Parts: sequence; structure tokens; C-alpha cells
Amino acid sequence: MKNTTLLLAMSIVLLSCKAPETPKIAERVFQRRDVSGETVFTVRLRSTEQMPAAMTDLMEKLLTIRRVDSATAEELRFWRETPMSLRADHAEIQVELVPAEAKVDKNSFIYEWPEIFQISRPGVLEIAPPYQNVKIDNTKTDNSFGTIRQAVEVPDTVRGHIRCQGADVQQVTVVVAGQQTQAQTNGTFQITGPFTGVPTRVYVAYDAQINVSPSVNPSPRLQIFNDFHDTRNESVDQEPTQTGTTVDFGDVNLRGNDCVLWNLGVRALTDYAQITNGRPPAGELRIKRWEAVFRSAGAAPHTFYNYIVAPTDLATNGNRERTLFHEFGHTIRHVADGDATHWHGDNFRYIYARSHDGSQVTNKSFVFNEGWANYWATVVLGGLHPVHPSAPGADFLDWNEDLIAVYLGEMSSEVGPWPAGPAFMTRVLTSNPGQIHTLYQFEERYCAMLGAANRYCRGGRPTRAAPASCPPGFNDDGLTCRLNNILAKPSFSRGVGVVPNSCGPGREYDAGLCYPLCAAGFHGVGPVCWQDCPPGYNDDGATCRRDANIIGANNSACPWYDKCGLTFARGCSVCPAGFNNDGCTCRIDVHIFAKSTQTRGVGSVPNGCAAGMEYDAGLCYSPCGAGFHGVGPVCWGTCPAGFADHGATCYRDPNIFSDD
Repeated sequence: MKNTTLLLAMSIVLLSCKAPETPKIAERVFQRRDVSGETVFTVRLRSTEQMPAAMTDLMEKLLTIRRVDSATAEELRFWRETPMSLRADHAEIQVELVPAEAKVDKNSFIYEWPEIFQISRPGVLEIAPPYQNVKIDNTKTDNSFGTIRQAVEVPDTVRGHIRCQGADVQQVTVVVAGQQTQAQTNGTFQITGPFTGVPTRVYVAYDAQINVSPSVNPSPRLQIFNDFHDTRNESVDQEPTQTGTTVDFGDVNLRGNDCVLWNLGVRALTDYAQITNGRPPAGELRIKRWEAVFRSAGAAPHTFYNYIVAPTDLATNGNRERTLFHEFGHTIRHVADGDATHWHGDNFRYIYARSHDGSQVTNKSFVFNEGWANYWATVVLGGLHPVHPSAPGADFLDWNEDLIAVYLGEMSSEVGPWPAGPAFMTRVLTSNPGQIHTLYQFEERYCAMLGAANRYCRGGRPTRAAPASCPPGFNDDGLTCRLNNILAKPSFSRGVGVVPNSCGPGREYDAGLCYPLCAAGFHGVGPVCWQDCPPGYNDDGATCRRDANIIGANNSACPWYDKCGLTFARGCSVCPAGFNNDGCTCRIDVHIFAKSTQTRGVGSVPNGCAAGMEYDAGLCYSPCGAGFHGVGPVCWGTCPAGFADHGATCYRDPNIFSDD
């Protein structure tokens, strides 16, 4: 049993309620039989004071009880044993079932709640977000048929023409002065009295058996109902004209919403009969239209097993036809697949209740359910289903609803001996209850029933290979498919980096700092410019030193008797310039002097790098190649499309779903 079974378990949990944490808990007790009518239960509702009484009324009115098999009962054991307490500061409600007979095992039964509620946590229900601001009027009881005034001549016939936004309202129930009829396909009606006076109100009820062509027996029912599942109705007050004993209301113009949905419902049933020569698996089409729940505010139309749930403003939405025929397609498949208990299991196993637009990749059963509904809407409207611009490629056929819708449309035109494609496609569903939850399962039954070869079937089997458990790029984790959602970002090392040593024009680098250049004749050491020593002097740091130097004098001009020119021939010896003449030798004495200095400031940290290097966070590095950018010692690449940059990794939503 897959993880999604736990979602089913949550959806149908039976409670052994803990004592409330505060005394502000309302309790309501009533009796209810299970759907078979065989077993009686005492139902105990516990709700917080924040739960509107009208919502509790709705729970009491629409709650149903069903028997489950032993395997399902065992799966639910954990949820029965671990219910959670109500939070008194939230609008919450709990349900407890107590069998009227002690021999009945309550663990073999589940309760099902109206679609306005959802699981808050184990054992606790809350109002679903789209319905939290709904104002339900459960006190309205005015079912009057209009005022009647006496006329000079008592009428015996009333007639008129029901209209809605310029169109005829087909086959709707019409009541005038307590007498009922059904409008014709052109919207006209006539009622034969007697009447006690001239009526001034026409009352319309949106509930009738629809005569379709070709006719089917019994005729399918169409109903539009309200929050409490009571038939919606409206009345129009206007003065008729009377000619003799005939009263004529002329055009009776309804106000919209319900009458628009009604006409779409008539078309859905009529088209189904024309396509299949029968009536839908549910035998009817029922539409719940909520009050104060708007599609423009995000409320989505959906199908609750065999009836459509429509926001208040669906009739004014520009896409209302495709939406309603899509949802009608759901009622066809849901009921063809099995009873309500089976559907409730599928609903939570495959997570039918979710937002979608045709671009998503998800479990094969969810997308087949949506793909069939898309296909059916296109059968009615014509052409092939439009594919979302962001839909994946053909490799994702079994995991994308738009691709499935197109594929079903193409299969529908390849049914060989059958006279009408959509009729055969529907027959495949209705002939295999509980067996078709994926596109490939549909193909298998389609080929087995077809009895002929086409591009989809050979020898009674699909020509296409069975799909893998998970789509391309997803990990098969056993029970679930998980998108590869974390990737290592491409990277390589560019070394540890070197300290910046470029100081820019007019400055020089020295001992880790940058200083202004010294003037000519000076050189810098840190913050000080020191005088350069003249040629011939040694640089001793703060001083310049010239050492003593003694060389032989040039005495080639001196006579033999005075070779050094010290006595009789003074001055005959010659020394180089700058030397002292000591006769036989030439001498330079030692000379030391202090250098001149200039200050050039304390210096600044270098922030430039040598040519061909780039600066980052205090160090210089070799630049990265094309398609990479440097962060410290590492060059990083970029993340693929659809991934978010998380530093060293690339991330996207793992999109985990059941592998069916």
C-alpha cells in the first residue's frame, strides 16, 4: 500500500475524541443510517464556538456513513487511536459514530463530510479556505408562487417565454400560481388552469428531467442546487397582458448565473446523448453553485464525485463553457469507475483536489483523470485540446494532462469499426469500472475491446511500451517519484590567491602598503623618502659613507734625486682629481654625512591587482573562464534553467508524487 493511502486514511478517519481542553465546546447529537440503510448510528458532533452554526447544520444535513473493507479498516487504525483535541480558538469540528447496536463494529464504517470541510489534523475538521467567508442563510423559507389579483375575467391559460441574457432557457421547471409545467426547448411555456385570478409572478425552479435527442429512458435529470443541496430557484414579478381567458407574460428575463449554468447543463446532457445514444453514468448532471465564493478570488470549480461545484461567478467567467464541460467529463469518469466510496479513495490516493493548469508533471492517475476531462470538453467544443505553453515534451505523455488530452483525441479518431469515436472511448470507461486509472490502462482496455489494428493497437495490445514508474529525470524512490532537485554547481579551483600589490599611477608598493612616489634624488622606504647617495658613496641607511682610498701618485716627471717631489722638485708628482697629493701617494679621506629625508604619509592598503589578475575579497586571482564567475579561490558555473542558485548547489522543487 502506497504512502498516498495515508492521505485516504486521513480523509475518512473515525474519531475517539479526547475530552475538550476548554468548556466552550458545542455538542449536537442525531441519528443517521449508513448509505445501505441497514445500520443505524448515533452521530455526535463537537464544535468550537468559532464554528458557525450554519456550517454545523450543513455537516448534519450532508454527512454520510459507508462500510469499508477489512483492509481499509486496518489502515485507519492509527488515525482512530490518535485523534487530536479541538483548539477552542479555531473554527473546528469533530465527528464520532456510535452504533445503535452493540454487535456492530464501528471500525468497519467511515463517515464522509461535505466538500466545504477539510482535514485540519488527525481527527479534526475545519472549513476549507475557499468557503471560510461564506454566509449561508438557512432560515429562508419563502416558497410562495407570487401574488394573485382578481380579474374581471378569470383566466384559464398562462403562457410566456423564459429568457436569459438574450437566449432561450430550455426545459426549466416553471411554476405560476401554484401550477407547474416545463418550458420547451425554445423557452416558451404554457399552463392550463383553472386560475383564481391574474398571477403577477413567474417562479422558476432549476430541476427537471431533460428531453434529449435521441431520446433515452429515463430522461437524465438536471439540477442546480445551493449550499444546502436545495434546488435553486428565482422569481420574476411583472404585469402580464390578458386577452380573454389567456394571460401572457411575454419575455420573462431571468437575472443570470443560474440560468446560464442551466443552459450549459442542458447542452452537456444533450451532447452526451447525441454522442453516445445514452445518458451519463450518473444518470444526471447536478451543479452546486455556492454563494459568496468567487472564482475571481481564487476559488476553483471542481467535481465532487458525481456533481459539479461552481463558484458564484462561474457563469460570468469567459471560459465558462470549457470549464463546465471539463467538469462534466469528470462526472462521466468518476461514476464509470465505481461508487462514491471508491472515488473517495481515489480522491485522496491520487490527490485529485489540487490546483493545475496543464503544465504540471505529476502522478499518472491524477493526470489521466484531468486529461479525460480535458478531452471530453474538446469533444463538445471541437478540435484538439490546447496544450499549455509550459507543458513538457512527449516523453512526459503519461504524466501530463494536456498531452494525455491530445493523445485521447487522436485515439478517438482511430477506433476502426466503431461508428463514433467519443462513444467508443466512453464505452471503454463504462465497461471497465475500477480498472482504468492511467492512460496506459485505458490503452490496454481500448485495444482489447477494439478488435482491430490501428497505429495504437496490434493483436489486442498497445503498440506503445508500458511507461516507467516515474518520468524522465525523476528518481524512483519505491512509493514515490522525486525530481532530481539538488545539483552540484560546476566549479574548479583557481589557487589560493595573492595579496594585491598594484597601487595605480603616481604610487608605489612597499612592504604591503601603497605610497606616493618620492621626488627625484630620493627613494622611498615605508612612509619616508630618503636621499639617494652620490656616486662613490656607500648607502648606510640613514647616512652616506665614502671610505678612505690611497693610491700611488704619478711621479714619472720627478728627478731621480727627488722621486716623490718632496724636496728639490716639489709638485712633480700628479694625483687624480679629488685626491690629496702626498708626494709618492694620492689620498682620499673618509667622508660620512646624514641623508636628507621627506615624509610621504602612512600609506594605504593596495586594492589593485597586476595585469591579467582580478580582485576579490582582499586577494588577487587568475580570472575564470567564460560561463564561470569567481568567488575567492573557486570559479563557479551557472545553474541550469529552472534551478535556483543556492551557492554551491542548484535547487528546484522536488515535485514528489506517488508512482501509482
